[in-house]
Amino acid sequence: MRVMRTAAVLVFVSVTTRCADEPTHPTRSTRPRIQPALTSNAGSRIAFSSDRDGGFYQIYVMNADGSDQTRLSANKSWNEIDASWSPDGRKLAFVTNRDHAGYPDDYEIYVMNADGSCQRRLTSNSAGVGEPTWSPDGRRIAFASYQNGFWDIYVMNADGSGQVPVTSNPAGGDDQDPSWSPDGQKIAFSRFTGAGPGSVSGIYVMNADGSAQTRLTSSVTDARPSWSADGQKIAFQSERDGNPEIYAMNADGSGQTRLTSDAAFDGYPTWSPDGQQVALTSFRDGSAQLYTMNADGSGQTRLTSNSARDLDPDWGVGAAPPPPPTPGSRIAFTSFRNGNFEI
Repeated sequence: MRVMRTAAVLVFVSVTTRCADEPTHPTRSTRPRIQPALTSNAGSRIAFSSDRDGGFYQIYVMNADGSDQTRLSANKSWNEIDASWSPDGRKLAFVTNRDHAGYPDDYEIYVMNADGSCQRRLTSNSAGVGEPTWSPDGRRIAFASYQNGFWDIYVMNADGSGQVPVTSNPAGGDDQDPSWSPDGQKIAFSRFTGAGPGSVSGIYVMNADGSAQTRLTSSVTDARPSWSADGQKIAFQSERDGNPEIYAMNADGSGQTRLTSDAAFDGYPTWSPDGQQVALTSFRDGSAQLYTMNADGSGQTRLTSNSARDLDPDWGVGAAPPPPPTPGSRIAFTSFRNGNFEI
């Protein structure tokens, strides 16, 4: 720690804790903890991307009612998108192209604290990555990667280690949009057959290791699945009725029901932590804005209102309070109380 001498007596405190986004090493007593579904959305937060402060997208968070909209990233020379809450609400994973000057389509995955501090890079891949999503126990992150000429689903540890592919599209198309089941056993994803404007897509589900891949929808325009907190429902977007709208279905693919009906684009669904509501992006009022609605499609309410574009919401629990100090722990500090800096 570098100390600047002044005429005044200064006390510097160095707390023996690590930056919250540094990797920790579990002991034998550490067990995965799956966050239970909430009984209300009180205190929950929605993260999203917006270009309201310039030509590049930045990460913002707000309360579930749209209040207290706060920018977390402040990098106006590159995009920061695809924010994803950790299960305990203390961290956000996101992607940015800050590391690839001259290659604006090449993104990397970062993680930061819920207040935007302690940003740390997890991937190093010039081919591009995106769409990170945390496992329910917070130990792994699924994401899409373009390493082999197509997008495939990968899984890595939450510190960026152990990156392994879990899909390889047999039709030569893209696999994207991973979403974990609440028990961490399965991943829903979008599978695109072919590439470009003529490609078709459907919602699939697989075991977390990539086995038992099963198609859930028969329409050719279904994408962006989002699993509800109780594991019973999957929301997704589809153009099956001629326009991008939000649908929901049972986790086995049955009971597919349309939730929105608007002439403009409705997409990017994400469930509330209590499973009672869905947040989405809609162009219905002329620009991309964020809305919420009840799980049956009723009560559609606009949360953001500006001339810019607000996209890709992710609804997470409110940040948990920090853990109490460990009994018997000590704090080291520097003091000038005796005329010299001493520990």
